[in-house]
Amino acid sequence: MAYLLSMKYLTYVKGLPYYQRRYPTRLKGHPSLTSAQFKRPLHVPADNPSAIAQAVEAMTKVYEDYISLLETANMSVLTEIELERKARSLLKAKGWQDGLISVDDIYLKEQATEYLLASGVFDALYEYSKHPQDQPKSTTVKIQERAWKRLQKPPSQAATEHKLFSEVFKDFWELRAMSDQVKEHRRDQEIWKKFLSYNAGDALVTEETVRQYLQQFKNKRVQDGVKSSTITKNLSVILAPLNAYNETLAHPIDIRRPKVRPNKGEQLDQKPPLYHSEQIALMQMLEGQDDWKTLYVLIALHTGSHPSEAVQLTSDSFNLNATIPTVTISGDGSKRKNENRNRSVPLVYQVDRIKGLIEAGALTVMTRKDKDNVGVQIKALLKQVNPNASAYSLRHTLRHNADAANVSSIIQMALGGWSAKELGLSSHMAGYGELGKDVIERLKPRQDALISMLAHLP
Repeated sequence: MAYLLSMKYLTYVKGLPYYQRRYPTRLKGHPSLTSAQFKRPLHVPADNPSAIAQAVEAMTKVYEDYISLLETANMSVLTEIELERKARSLLKAKGWQDGLISVDDIYLKEQATEYLLASGVFDALYEYSKHPQDQPKSTTVKIQERAWKRLQKPPSQAATEHKLFSEVFKDFWELRAMSDQVKEHRRDQEIWKKFLSYNAGDALVTEETVRQYLQQFKNKRVQDGVKSSTITKNLSVILAPLNAYNETLAHPIDIRRPKVRPNKGEQLDQKPPLYHSEQIALMQMLEGQDDWKTLYVLIALHTGSHPSEAVQLTSDSFNLNATIPTVTISGDGSKRKNENRNRSVPLVYQVDRIKGLIEAGALTVMTRKDKDNVGVQIKALLKQVNPNASAYSLRHTLRHNADAANVSSIIQMALGGWSAKELGLSSHMAGYGELGKDVIERLKPRQDALISMLAHLP
């Protein structure tokens, strides 16, 4: 029989090592706890005592952090929020406004008070107030007590109504008109659920809980071996509703994104550009292939656009009959990473073909597709000339072509929509690229740059 290490909090299930420990009695009844014990697999070989000991030590830290988070989101705080919510609902059901008996006129105040007491709504509170020392305060009394205080306090003096994480996510979902029918929205919803499940469940959104929850989420994703780039994207999904909620607060809280560093041994997922020979091979492959994929490639070679930008294009995005034909990427009303993404870019290569493809309906076909679907199909196309390519490789290709043609950083920023930070420019220098960015004298240098950048293409 194999030797099994014995130590505190270590148990075995079917021969596999597990960490098992009871939750503190003080957390009994917490809404996030569905059992009396914290039990997690250690994911190390049962015959490696050293690895097991290290895993137990690491899991002990995880347990302690989890208990700390559970205590942050304690039952009493959540109960207070629920009681306050029910008090608001009570007044709303009766059609009574906050501050109803906060008026300065004594006569009106007395009349309103008599009316409220005669309504029977506050009978339990009235009876309790006669002999409070002789009986415990029931839930009904607590609700009526809070409702009465809301009637007494002027609306302008009402305390800020704190929200739970789940409420903040729900508000954001409704604000953005998000839907279960949209794949991207369902994905965001799953990330929010993970965010809460990795922590202590639902809790009040405060500066402290936001800091702890974000850090715990990041730590758990790192522990699970998730790529740093994916963690960064996950955090953006979580921070979007939190920042939207923060903007509504009279006294905003300090929300800071946790720093995410590449995991040990992680290879940065940097997609390669297509080099000149590969670009030539791609265009030769697309010769005679007049479909939406060809239109996508032609636009991306000029603009470095990616799928989410491409599917938002409309016929109004193109000005093909101007002195300098242009396409506007991430224009007004579109979703974009930042304001820098909004750019007007001259078209210099196969302009007549681009015009013909749009007239033939290629643009309509492309923009009816989901951005993920576009990304998958463009990736498959580019892999025929570079096995390591992705849809984003064409964005890197624009930068590569610009560098090869010795194009200035200011022009690169205007063509690709890169920020000053991405190109290593000062904000002062970047400002020159923003001023009058669509006027003809500004478009001409970009046109000249693109002619030089794409001169190698057949």
